[in-house]
Amino acid sequence: MEEIKTLSEKDVAAVGKVHSILSKGDALIVFLKVAEGLKSNMRTPESLGLTKKQYYTRLQGLVQLELIQKGRKVYFLTSLGENVYQNQILELAKTLRDSKKHQMIDALRKDPRFSTEDIKNVVDKLG
Repeated sequence: MEEIKTLSEKDVAAVGKVHSILSKGDALIVFLKVAEGLKSNMRTPESLGLTKKQYYTRLQGLVQLELIQKGRKVYFLTSLGENVYQNQILELAKTLRDSKKHQMIDALRKDPRFSTEDIKNVVDKLG
């Protein structure tokens, strides 16, 4: 897979659309439930703590961005949706869990007593 070092205006717009919908808490709830295999029925909105309007609006947005698709009574992630789930949602959650490690690295970077090599050695030992 090619590494992207700069973003075109089209890239920025596409990323913005995905982040915009997933930044809505109810859309993220729906997206995460779809990742688990969301079976859609009359009680699904209520089981997610959403109104019918919220639920169907978020489903529509996720479908329009091609993050999810509807099968027979089941919504599932598209290939794009799976990629976003793995590389954005799960990776972000993992990064946030490691926030203490990042704070330590930032503290070491501020201290002139520690070189880049010293910091790299600490990071390697932390895993």
